[in-house]
Formats: sequence, C-alpha cells, structure tokens
Amino acid sequence: MLVFCKYRLFTVLFLWNIFEIESTIITSISKMESLALSEKEMLSVFQTFMRETDDNDGVDAIRRYQDDIKQDDIYSITDGFMENPINAFHFVKRMHTIWGGIISELDCDNCFLHPPKPLLDFQRRLQEIDKRHGNMIHVSSADLSFAALAIVRLWQTYKLNLSQLIQGKILDEQTEPLTVDEVMYICRQLDDDNYYYKEIIWLQELQREMRLSPQSYTDTQFTRVARQLASTYAKAEMPWQSVKLLEKELSVGNDSLSEVNKKKIERDITYFKQKSGDIPMGERNKTLSPDERDVNKASYEALCRGDLKRNVKVTSRLVCIYRPTKLPWYRVKEEILNHKPRVSMMYNVITDAEIDFIKEFALSKLKESTVAGNVVGGTTNYKYRISQTAWFLQTVHSNFLKIAKRIELITGLSTKQFPLPYDAEDLQVLNYGVGGMYEPHEDYFGTPIDVAPNPPFHSAEFINSGDREATWMFYLSDVKAGGATVFTDIKATVSPVKNSAVFWYDIKRNGNLDDRSTHAGCPVLLGSKWGIYNYYYNKFL
Repeated sequence: MLVFCKYRLFTVLFLWNIFEIESTIITSISKMESLALSEKEMLSVFQTFMRETDDNDGVDAIRRYQDDIKQDDIYSITDGFMENPINAFHFVKRMHTIWGGIISELDCDNCFLHPPKPLLDFQRRLQEIDKRHGNMIHVSSADLSFAALAIVRLWQTYKLNLSQLIQGKILDEQTEPLTVDEVMYICRQLDDDNYYYKEIIWLQELQREMRLSPQSYTDTQFTRVARQLASTYAKAEMPWQSVKLLEKELSVGNDSLSEVNKKKIERDITYFKQKSGDIPMGERNKTLSPDERDVNKASYEALCRGDLKRNVKVTSRLVCIYRPTKLPWYRVKEEILNHKPRVSMMYNVITDAEIDFIKEFALSKLKESTVAGNVVGGTTNYKYRISQTAWFLQTVHSNFLKIAKRIELITGLSTKQFPLPYDAEDLQVLNYGVGGMYEPHEDYFGTPIDVAPNPPFHSAEFINSGDREATWMFYLSDVKAGGATVFTDIKATVSPVKNSAVFWYDIKRNGNLDDRSTHAGCPVLLGSKWGIYNYYYNKFL
C-alpha cells in the first residue's frame, strides 16, 4: 500500500505539471514540428509500457487507446508535413484526444498495479520527453479549436473549393480527408462563435459529400448532420427551413434509418414546427447572408488573394533601383512599391547562413505573440494574431548586431539602444502558426512615448523615444501559398521572398501619424513563414 501511495502522489504531481501549462502550440509551425518528434518518442514509451504491463483493471482504460494510435500516421510525419493546415489539424486532434486521454487515464483511483514499476517508468519517461521538448506534450482544447477555425479562415480568405478541402486537397496538395467527426467539430466551433452562415455552408457541403457515397456512412452519421443543420437554421432564425430539411431527411432515408434515429428526427420536427408557428407566413422570407464580421474583411481578403488591381497612375511611377547607402561601394536592390507612404522591397539583404543561425537560435525562445493592450506586455488574441515571437537585444550575438547595423546603413535610421533612450526596439524573430496571420493594424502607438508610454513599453528604455517612425521586416523563408504582407489603404500586396525585406514609414515627414501605413499579415495557406521585425523611432543619423 505504501508503494501505491507513492505512485499516486507521483501521478498527481506529474499531471499537475502537464495540465497547468497553457499550451499554444498552434501559434508556431516550427514548434509543432518539434512536438512531432516528441510524439514518436511517446509512441515508443507507450508500446514498452503496454508490453511490460499485465492485463488488469488498472490499465484497461489506457489499453483501449491502442487501436486509436496508428503508427503509420505518426511515422508519416516528415519535413514540411505541418506546413499543410489539414495535416496540422489532424495532428493537433490526435495529440489532444488520444494522448491527452492516455495521460488523463493515468490519474485513476483503481490503478493497483502489481508491481507498479512499468507505470512509474512510463510516467518518468513521459516527463523526460516533456521537459526535453519544452513542456509541449499536453495540447489544449483551445489549440484544437483554433486549428479548426484556422481551416475555415483559410477557406474564406482564399475562396478554396470546399468540396476539395473536405476531401483533403488544398491547391495542388493532397492529404488525408477530413472525417465526418472532424467537420462536425469545425462546425461546432463556428456555432460557438455564432457564425451560422458559414456553419450552414459547411454542413450542407458535408451532407452533399455523404450523399454521393451513402454506403460509406451510417444512418446515425446522416442523422447527426441533418439535426445539426436543422438546429443551425433555427439559430439563424429560419426554423421553417429546419422543418423542410428534416422532413426531407425522413422521406429520403425512411428505409435506412433506425427507429431510434427516426424518433429523434420526428421529435425535432415537432419542436421546429412549434418555433415556426410563432412566425407569420408573410415573414418567412429571410435568406442566408454572410455575417457582417466577414463582410468587413472582404477588401483585406481580396488583397490577400491578389484580386485587387492598383490604379495605373500609381503603378506607372513605381521603379526598381540600386539604393545608395553610406558606403559608396555598397548598393541594395530596391523595388519601390509605393511612394506615399514610401514602401519598398529590399532584395538579398540577409544571407542563408544568417537565416539558419537565427531560426535555430530563436526556436526555443519563441513565445506566443501579443497585441498591445491595456496591460504591460500586451495580450494574446488568437482571432487577431497567430504567431510566436522571440525578442533579442542587438548585443545578444554578433549576428544580430551585424543585422541591425546593416539596416542602419541602408535606411539611415539610428539603431542605437545604449546609452538610453532607445532609437530602435529589440529585434523580433517571428514564426507563424496554423493559418498564421496578423489582421489589419498600424505599428505606431498614436501617443508619443515621451508623453504617455503605451503598453508594452512602460520601461525606462523607451522614455523620450517618441513614436514609431518606421518598420523593417526581413523575410526568412519563402511561403508556398498565402502569407503576404498587405497594405489595406494603398491596396498593395507584398509576397514573402526569402533573403529580402520590406521597409516602410509609419509617420509623415511633418510628424503626423500616417494611417495609410495600415497593414496586415495574411493567413499562411501552405508553408511556414519566418520573419524579423524591427521598429525605429524618429531619430535620424
């Protein structure tokens, strides 16, 4: 009994360590790739545990997960696997439901193992894996929810073919299809956010796909989809459509539906008829229409797709030049993308060797990116920004110092950080997550820091610095599809090009804020987007 008590305490401490950590794995593709390495180790440890453990009541609950863990799925994860959002969603779902279930089952009151050594070894090894890979074993329900919503965001932004998307195809990439359960889960997330228009479209498409090959699905699955669709119509204040849909379902599937499912549908029909009775016939003319939240994003999303054409009077004045610098022998290839405000693309301004070093150096230090708010350090908002950031002083390594001095050489802006006050912020290394993006925003704060410091910059380093004058962003990777930087006012779209940088001014020459600098990071459709941001204050050399 003493041995059991020790085991029990160990389990509680272990699970506390796992479940108190708020995972945000979906905000970084590279972190997910690292977690995939953990899963292969976890599989090996789990298989060892199952071999060494005798059948007993204490492990029955864990043993049932054996059939859910498909070794081929785990070992099929190769380089670039997570760069497909459907693959990433499948992975997050498995980590949350299967591995999360196994870890949860370890905390049981009836696990009287004789001897307890296999279980203790299993727990110890999981702890080691978890620690070695940055405490990422537990994938939260929030991770799964946002991974699901990322797929919807990509479908909406890039107008993807929904039938192909459900079948696992994005552009020319094919992967495992979404299951009925996965599509239903996605729809529940839309339901929770009151996106009934999109939910209905997804459920209708799922229903159509199922009817194309009815032999592949059970009558219970057909019933679930139909009832969920009817419920969503009712929430969209169209209960008469719910009645029509379910009556049709009852008629079409009359011979194949079980008595239990028939009764469920009949009960729903009665309920929705009652709700419809409160609505006069003359008022039953409501039609489905996109949510206002989505309508407001239409222009931004069109820019992400490259659908908006710029005025020829603007584009005819755009040129490519060799930009002079402080050194007469050093010139930079500059593509002027806009004059007011000045937006430029600088080519070949960072080397592959520097990029490889920065990625490796930053990976373990990445934390979820925040949006400046009313708290020191900002706040996370995964509906507004999905990425992870690592902040570095220029002096942390000679490579960062060289990069900062190169920016100073090209732009003429001071990168001084010491002595105080700062003329330039710390370098921010970013890696975007599943469908990673940053919705339209301005980089300036709007209130000079020497007057009223804004979060997250309450620290002394930024007192008397002024407001953000300009923004420089290196692209550390190409992106297969999506991930453009777009300027919503001037209608410019900048696609990521590895080794290049985009540079623009956030404040006009007269010192006024320039709202024409409003920009956004478009959702990454396929690939992994890496970048380095740096912000400069109104201090010229």
